Amino acid sequence: MKVEVRLTDVSKVIRKKKCCRKPNSKRKHPPATPASPVAVSFPLQRLYMSCIDVFKGVGTVPSPTDVQKLCRILDGMRAEDVGLSRNLQFFKTSSISGVTPKVACTTIYQSEKFSLCIFFLPANAVIPLHNHPGMTVFNKLLLGKVHIKAYDLVTSNNQDDSASPSQRKLAALKADSVFTAPCDTSVLYPTSGGNIHAFTAITPCAILDVMGPPYSKKDGRDCSYYRDIPYNALPYEEAVMNDDRERERYCWLEEIEIPKESEMEGIKYMGPREYLAKEKEDNEQDDISLFYSDVMPLLVDNEPSVGDDAFVWLGSLVPLAADFVNGRFTFETLTSSTMNRLHFPAYDRFLKEIDKCIKHLQKQAIPKNVVMADDEFILHVEGTASSQRVVRHIGGQSWPGRLTLTNYALYFEASGIVSYEDAIKLDLSKDIERFIKPAATGPLGSPLFDKAISYESSELKEDVQIEFPELTSCTRRDHWLAIMKEVMLLHKFLTNFNIESPLQVWEMHARTILGIIRLHAARELLRIAPPDPKSFLIFALFDELPTGSEVLQELAESLKTVDTGHPCSATSILRNLNVSDAVTGHMVMKSGMEHAETANIKPENQSSLETAVEHVREDAKEINTAKAKADELKDEGIGNTALVLLELVKPLQSAWPWFQEVIQWERPASTLTVIGLTLLVVYKEWVGKAVAVFLMWVVSKMIWARRHGVGKKTKFVVCTASDQTTMESIVSAQHGLNMVHNIMQLANISILKIWSIFLSNAPKHTDMAITAMTGGAIVFAVIPLKFIIMALVVFAFAATSKAGKLVNTKKNDMGNRKLKGWWDSIPVIPVEIVDKVEDIPKATKTD
Repeated sequence: MKVEVRLTDVSKVIRKKKCCRKPNSKRKHPPATPASPVAVSFPLQRLYMSCIDVFKGVGTVPSPTDVQKLCRILDGMRAEDVGLSRNLQFFKTSSISGVTPKVACTTIYQSEKFSLCIFFLPANAVIPLHNHPGMTVFNKLLLGKVHIKAYDLVTSNNQDDSASPSQRKLAALKADSVFTAPCDTSVLYPTSGGNIHAFTAITPCAILDVMGPPYSKKDGRDCSYYRDIPYNALPYEEAVMNDDRERERYCWLEEIEIPKESEMEGIKYMGPREYLAKEKEDNEQDDISLFYSDVMPLLVDNEPSVGDDAFVWLGSLVPLAADFVNGRFTFETLTSSTMNRLHFPAYDRFLKEIDKCIKHLQKQAIPKNVVMADDEFILHVEGTASSQRVVRHIGGQSWPGRLTLTNYALYFEASGIVSYEDAIKLDLSKDIERFIKPAATGPLGSPLFDKAISYESSELKEDVQIEFPELTSCTRRDHWLAIMKEVMLLHKFLTNFNIESPLQVWEMHARTILGIIRLHAARELLRIAPPDPKSFLIFALFDELPTGSEVLQELAESLKTVDTGHPCSATSILRNLNVSDAVTGHMVMKSGMEHAETANIKPENQSSLETAVEHVREDAKEINTAKAKADELKDEGIGNTALVLLELVKPLQSAWPWFQEVIQWERPASTLTVIGLTLLVVYKEWVGKAVAVFLMWVVSKMIWARRHGVGKKTKFVVCTASDQTTMESIVSAQHGLNMVHNIMQLANISILKIWSIFLSNAPKHTDMAITAMTGGAIVFAVIPLKFIIMALVVFAFAATSKAGKLVNTKKNDMGNRKLKGWWDSIPVIPVEIVDKVEDIPKATKTD
């Protein structure tokens, strides 16, 4: 039995073509394109899948909930989310004086229920006043600034839209404003919301249209054009309103023939451009490239798709597209925008990316002057002429070069004048103390850019920092960090579970290699929104989860019962892909159909392994949900964070007045009860029992809250409204900073005075402290602690009573003044502030 992966590459481009207007058609859109799979970004995919649920067909209007659902998606969309270049040729074309520039349109998707279109309007371009019979339309301005004028018919229904062109219709003005991207989505209903509208581009702009159902002449939904006539322009007998203000809100609409401005250039949407190298060649031709995005997932039909059970089952048989252990995490990442359904075009594209990745890694050169082991495989390379830069930092010096990762080590080759210098090896397989973590680098060693990795090892005298320069994010660094940790965790796993069999060791290596290859393929697939690396890596995933060790234990046990020579094992998959010929040459490979039927690729403990994985998966969902809610609070500024904190401690603030009343004897009965219970608990040494009673009281409150669903109903509402002006807010903020500064100064002075007493810098004060501490030690040594606590409780409540206040007022004032004078007279330890470490005098350093 032979496993063969046959994958081909498909490259599609979008080309701009002239669209001839048919003389008998009124439709303003270009001909509809078939519903073919095309690569788009996550927001566009979510929009597509939501439209399938929202639009039910002709004669239906989406519910308010569905309208809000689509609006939320559209409000968050940007030009980049539809793979739209900001340097479109349409926007660069200078308009000829006296000639209105043409509008261009591309239909992303169209069916009988809805369509997705993008209109491109150069500056001064116009889409004339037109209607949308029986349609619900969502307009989202992606780029630029546009003037929108919209009307609703007052006394007509949809049947009246087909009236003769000479018939005038009364319409109410709904919008007459200028909109600038980004802005909220506008919604037009069949008879309201501004169903008849016109666009005039002030600057070059792009508008995304979602229409359900789309225009259809045969179904009576043809596009009609109008011109608006001021209400006062008609004879008085035709007018029905006398109020001048009312007249300004109304006009007469007269249907006209198809205007010249309605002619559009159609752009045939065929998918993403796969190779940027073709850009120059394509631009030299008449066709102009529009989209440059080649991200996944795909706009596809609902029919050919599978769920996570089928995907994981396939991974358990052939561990190419997924590994059985983390297959569900991989599936959730690949289908996060397709409602957890994996469509065949997406799956096919994923396999092709895996094939391309393997071929790319096989072409990589071995690091200079390095003899790689037979079972060492290159997993990632950057820093070459065809890839992004990599820089190594040591102290204040930096060297660009090539970075190569294998399943055993990391190699860095500094760039020389002609070729690379000899590679420096960082061994990731040794069982030694080493750390790898994110780091920040910058000019002269300043930590300005958080785009580097720091490698620390007991074998190295100095840390190694490797930077991955990027303009915006740090996804490259995070990708390298994840796969480097995966290699380290692989060897840690083999050591901790004493896996010594060469066949079992290489099977685990093969599964790790395939996991990293899947991650590479997914990154190519999901460029705009790079996936979480842990969803594709076995050890990085389970090392961070609380119960991940249970899965690793079951995984180690499963290796003992899996036949690594089976044609569908990870070892055989790599062999069939010409990855590990040298390795598998050392292994005894069985062949023939008889072996294929008797050999077992599934472990004997598969059920317990499935249970452990499912437990980890449920824990991961809970953790991710909790982290997502916690991250929302982290995004708040310092001002809002302080307000949230004050709102959270309000329950304690409401309880504080009761304690004050008890302490101040304003509630004598409660005060006597508290004193009696405190003395009884301390004297009987029931402190542990009192704590137990308090804990059980808290437990009863929690059970009551669960039964009554208090947690689901509770929500903390924080109001940020303020009566202060901007200047008052600035002064208040400055006052708060000064108060914090004063507290820090007071804390520093207090600590320095304590050091002064401790080091006998003030002999008189030190003697007093020694005498007081000696007396306290004698008291604690002779008198039982419970009597001391009881005496302190009685004294504290007696001092706050009315009689105690009368007796101790004068004494307290005198004692407080003496204590304050004693504290103020303590000299502080001198402090000297220097700018450089070298300026610190050795004589002043304390051991």
